[in-house]
Amino acid sequence: MKHLILLCHILSFSALIAQPPSGMYGGGGERPAWVIIGEIVDEANESLPYVNVELIKLSDSSVLASTTTDDEGKFFLPAEEVAPSLVKATYLSFTPLLIEDLNMNSPFVNLGRLTMKANNDLLDEVVVEGERSTFELRADMRVFNVGNDLANTGMDALQVLENVPSLTIDQDGNVELRGSANVRILIDGKPSSLLASGTDGLRQIPANLLEKVEIITNPSARYDAEGEAGIINIVLKEEKDLGLNGSAKLQTGYPNNHGFTGVLNWNPGKFNFFSSYGFMYRKMPGEREFRQTYTARDAMDTSYSYLTQGEHFRGGLRHTARLGVEFKPTDKTTFEVSGVL
Repeated sequence: MKHLILLCHILSFSALIAQPPSGMYGGGGERPAWVIIGEIVDEANESLPYVNVELIKLSDSSVLASTTTDDEGKFFLPAEEVAPSLVKATYLSFTPLLIEDLNMNSPFVNLGRLTMKANNDLLDEVVVEGERSTFELRADMRVFNVGNDLANTGMDALQVLENVPSLTIDQDGNVELRGSANVRILIDGKPSSLLASGTDGLRQIPANLLEKVEIITNPSARYDAEGEAGIINIVLKEEKDLGLNGSAKLQTGYPNNHGFTGVLNWNPGKFNFFSSYGFMYRKMPGEREFRQTYTARDAMDTSYSYLTQGEHFRGGLRHTARLGVEFKPTDKTTFEVSGVL
């Protein structure tokens, strides 16, 4: 009798092991007819996230189920039909992985750890050409590539920031990130004397000198930005073509909005000497009104009020110049010295 009880416990424990983890089917709904799980790694045994995994029916090549691996490289394929099939895993720059001879007698199949091999020949042959997307979402920042955006023509750097999502600029030029004014602004990853007196210095940088704007909402320790809402890093353009090259731009607007920008670079090879100069003259008219009222609470009735109205002009003549040199001894090593005036 004891042996029979022990055997029953062993069978019950084995049945529990054979079941998929609880909650895997989601929402407590009807269980699928067939479930296939597994984990995908590379040749270094590192997990591969976002691998495309499909369960393909052999008779007609239809897809019974599809998914992508999670951050740990694991996948879960629920199918409503049990049929002769194969599992196909595809990932950019890796050789497709095919798993055949799946066990059709079990409703739950665990393929275990699967290894995908890098396709080095494919990497050597494929060349992708094109322009970068206007917006890039990276692990530690959001990047807005504003350098080729024609909508920024004629603007200055502060006006460009007004068009960046999550940033707001008030009438005095104060920049807020997600509703907080506690934000640090850098130029090419470094503090600039141009911003020593506030963000008004950004009006001195024409938009066509900007390459991209990086929004870092969770700065790492190297930025020493504890207590700040985030960092705005403005990256300026650097022409890297060999030889001497440059560009010039003249703009004008009504009533008084005029500017000039010029870029000149010389790249003989290992060194890249870059420079830029721009000036902007803006004189924007406006009106102001100031009213003050004083009401006395004594018997002499010395109450009074007065109103002051007038016109004012905002702006003026601003200059900005940038000089620098870049030394690149190897493809992965770069030294740079630059300054903004």
